[in-house]
Formats: sequence, C-alpha cells, structure tokens
Amino acid sequence: MEILLLCNKFPYPPDDGSSLAIFNLISELAVTTDVQLTIFSLNTKKHFKDTRAFPKELLEKCTLHTHFIDTDITFSRTLANLFTTKAFHASRFITRESIDALVAILKHKTFDVIHLESVFMGVYLPLLRQHSTAKLTIRMHNIESLLWERQTEKEKGWIKKWYLRLQTKRLKRFEKDCLQSADALVPITQVDATFLKEKQLSCKPVHVLPFGVTPTAYQPNPLNNTHRINFLGSMDWLPNQMGLQWFLDNVWSIVQQELPHLALHIAGKNTHLFTPTQHYPNVVFEGTVPDAKQFLRTGNIFIVPILTGSGVRIKMLEAMATGCCVVSTSIGAEGIIGENGKHYEIADTPEAFAATLIDLVTHPEKQQLLSKNARTLVDEQYNNNALTNKLIAFYNQL
Repeated sequence: MEILLLCNKFPYPPDDGSSLAIFNLISELAVTTDVQLTIFSLNTKKHFKDTRAFPKELLEKCTLHTHFIDTDITFSRTLANLFTTKAFHASRFITRESIDALVAILKHKTFDVIHLESVFMGVYLPLLRQHSTAKLTIRMHNIESLLWERQTEKEKGWIKKWYLRLQTKRLKRFEKDCLQSADALVPITQVDATFLKEKQLSCKPVHVLPFGVTPTAYQPNPLNNTHRINFLGSMDWLPNQMGLQWFLDNVWSIVQQELPHLALHIAGKNTHLFTPTQHYPNVVFEGTVPDAKQFLRTGNIFIVPILTGSGVRIKMLEAMATGCCVVSTSIGAEGIIGENGKHYEIADTPEAFAATLIDLVTHPEKQQLLSKNARTLVDEQYNNNALTNKLIAFYNQL
C-alpha cells in the first residue's frame, strides 16, 4: 500500500503532543512490511526544526519531503483576512509554492491513500482530488471548531471575542466542508467520533485512532518524590495557558495552606509566552526539558488543569504510561479510555482539585494503586503497534 502522509508541522523532534502523535504513527508505518510511506511535511516558521535531525533509520524506510512555510499571525494578515470569507486558522497553511511542491510529488508517484494530519491540511483537498485518485483521509487531533468555540466563550475582551466568533464561524464551515469531502475520517478519540455522528458532520467511514505509545519506552515512575507535582505542556497552546493560570489562581493557594512543602514544577516549550498574573510560592518554571520522559518521573503526581479543547491530552497519556498519578479536569481527560478513581482522578472545581491533590500526597498507598492501573491501561489500550495495524486494516477496506 502506497501512503502519502501530509503533516502541518515537521514532527521531529517530537517535542509537543501533536508532533509526538504524528511521529509515533510514522515510526510504525515506515517499518510495516506492506506499506510504502511518503511524507510531505510543512516546516513552519513558528515551529521550525532542522530536518537533518530526522532519524536516519527511518529515512531508509520512507521518503521525506519538507517545505518551509510562514504561518505567523501578523496584524496585516489578520486585517487582510477580514476582507475574505476564508478561515484564517486554515488558510495560513497553503501557498503557491507549497502547492507546486505537492503537485510535483503527486505527478511522480501514485498513491492508494493520502492521510492528512489535522483538518488544517484540508486546504489541499481540492488539489488532491484534481491530481490523485487516492482515498483521502483526515486524522483529527481535535474538533477544531469545538476547541475554538470553548475558548471564545472564555474570552473577556469584546473586540477579540467578536473576532474569534467570526473566525470560529468560518472555521466551522471549513471543517464541515473538509469532513464531507474526505473519503474517511480518523478522529483521535471516541468522544470526537461520537460528536461527528451526533452533529451529522459527515456520513463517511470513521476509524478511531488514539494516540499510540510504545509502553517499553517509558520507565516506571519510582514514586519516591512526595514533595513535588508536575505540569508539562507547550505554552504556545492557549488551553494550556488558560488552564495553568486557573490552577495557579484558584487551586494552588488552597494546596499550599495544607502542604506548604509541596512544589509545582512547570515545563514545556515556550514557557516564556506564559506570564503569570502574580508571584506564586513554590512554583518553578523549568522551560524546555531535554527529556520529557525523565521529567515525568521526577514527581509522583501530574496535573492536567485544562478548561477548553477537544481531542486527547497526549501528555496525560505519557504521564500515565510512566505511572504518574494524574489529576485532571473532565475536559482534560476527555477522550481517554479509563475510569475516574481507578486510572486517574477527575476534579472540576478549585476545591475538589485541591482536595484530590492533598489526599493523594498524604496517602502513598493510593498513589501506588493509581500508578499501576494507569500503566496497565496504556499498555492494553494505547499500544502503538497494535493501533497502527488496525489503521492499515481500515485503509485496506476503503
């Protein structure tokens, strides 16, 4: 099977959730006997990476094409977009040069399946229809319009709120057009698949492809640090900023009153973009860490205080694979197969979130059980090899 994978960002090194999801899929597809994999990846100015770092062992098993593109949001581009009907979220990902680069690939080789990573790559669907007879599929990391609807409602400034409502309306129309134009949809969670069905956004075949991990790549958390909790996430993603600010403003003071020795360590890309509204005691900003897996093992408890978004929290799954005890909001855990109180803890109010953290810190036996159950769940439900084989079987049936 000849598969062309279209990526909206260069996924290596996989230093954020979506890059990790893309790279893990590439890693399995590239070594699958019956698959010949070609990759066309945008390399955006915002997330620019040195493509020479891509693993040589994978380059021997697939064909890689990359194309630089500037997707930065500037005042002039934002203003110009107001005089169009295009969704600014998506229109940034296509240029005349990127079209020419993709057409050259399509003229050179015939594909059975063209797999788009994120609905934003749907800007290329008309072009793909024109130059290829392949089945076109979209892997949806989020229901993007739902994510932006949730964020828009939390925006307080009226000018920005008006603009976000306009763009969300356009994005919803664009997203629906893409979902109806594709031959099949590959949402990342069952929650998103159900949303598609309930909203009648598409009648095309659907296959849920969760984020896949290689369980043996994650060493078990020794659970020997009761004086620290961790947060890990890219701070150029607005839901992370909003959720972390909510936690610091509303939860952390309650926890500190009961556990003044407890420290919160925050790590991830672009932490300089997050500016806390005040000073918070025992909060350490570590910035980008060299090894995310090792960072996860430095604290017994991992927090996911997410208030908006859809899809799945990939860092939460990584934390569970390591055996961290995860405390999350309902939205933060949305889409993850598991049971509250068994595989992770859910808390949606500041008081409940603080009480759950305090209870876990002061009861090591609960940590041991939660950690064991979390690792077992990831091993059984999110094994990357098994998930990729199921995706290939789905593609063979299209």
